[in-house]
Formats: sequence, structure tokens, C-alpha cells
Amino acid sequence: MDIPLINTVIVEEDPASRTLMHELLERYGPVLIAENCEAALDAVRYAVRTGAPRTLVCLDAMQPGMDGQQVIAKIRDMEINGILPADGAKVIITATLSDWEAVCSTYDGLCDACLAKPVTRAKMDPLLARWGWSLNLKTPHMRILIAEDNATSRAILQKSLATAPCLDVLVANDGQEAWLLMEKGLWKKAWCRTCASLTT
Repeated sequence: MDIPLINTVIVEEDPASRTLMHELLERYGPVLIAENCEAALDAVRYAVRTGAPRTLVCLDAMQPGMDGQQVIAKIRDMEINGILPADGAKVIITATLSDWEAVCSTYDGLCDACLAKPVTRAKMDPLLARWGWSLNLKTPHMRILIAEDNATSRAILQKSLATAPCLDVLVANDGQEAWLLMEKGLWKKAWCRTCASLTT
């Protein structure tokens, strides 16, 4: 069986941390970025409207305006009122190592997990797996179309992408062939990127 995609909402002020978590979590499905807690709630509501059965919220503990505890309370209200599926949302609080113990104590019983920054794949993947949200490497989450008329460049691209998880790679020898693939509907998929040579 295919594992349903996870809609992730990242609430993080630091650009480097935001980029890192985006790269980690886009393997599981769509990722929405929220600049503050108010925007995070809007993003959660949007994620629900897309029909994804599971929503992951990664919330930086140090946020201006509405604090994390209020955000979690509102998310739990969504579950109680049926806006979110029961236990459909998991909230991970992230904090710097110096603040981590204090933050974990503050959010004990409120969030589903607390992770110290930097958040790495070694920390995130086992946590999601514990919730049964393992990444299904047999289910492509992104389709990539390579349009390259140079055989050597084409082979290098294919080899580079072959080891990446959750990719379905299509190859076209030139731009015209790539266009035919798209016209046939082989390109109509939720997640797609194009690798095209500028000379194709």
C-alpha cells in the first residue's frame, strides 16, 4: 500500500533552519512555510482543505506574537471540533540546544515531540517512523523529466538522480520528445520538476 503524503507546516524564523527542515521534509510531501504563529494556523487550515490525512507542524519555540502554546491549543481545538482528523496532527517543537531542556519542560504534555537544533535526518526520520509515518521509498513523490540531447550529460544526470529517494525519472533525448511526453499525460503528477539543457 502507498503511504499517504504528509502536509508539513514549518514555523521558523531562522532562514538556515527553515531551509534545512524544508529539505528534510519535502521528501514526505508538500511543505508550507509560515513566518509566524498566526500564519501557521492559516497554513494548517489550508493543509486540511487539500485533503491530506496527516499534518505535521514544526514550530520554533521562540516566536513573536502568539506563542507556541496558544498555537498547539488551537490545533487541538481543530481536532476536537472535527476540522482536523482525530490525532491527524503532530506538533514538533524545535529549540536551540541551550534552550532545549527548558523548552521541553514548558511544552511537556502539549506537543508530540521536542527536537534540538539543528534538526537532521537522523533525528527526524526515526521520530516520524515511530508514529508510523515512514517514508515509502517505493512510492515516487516527485517526477523529474530530463530533456538533454547530449548522451554523456544525460547519463550523468540519470546516474545522479538514481540514488535519490522518491523520484520517478523520465528521460527525453531533446525538447521535442520532452513535449510529446508531456502531451501524453506522463508529466501530469502532483510533484514535478524539469531538468532541461539550455541548448536543447
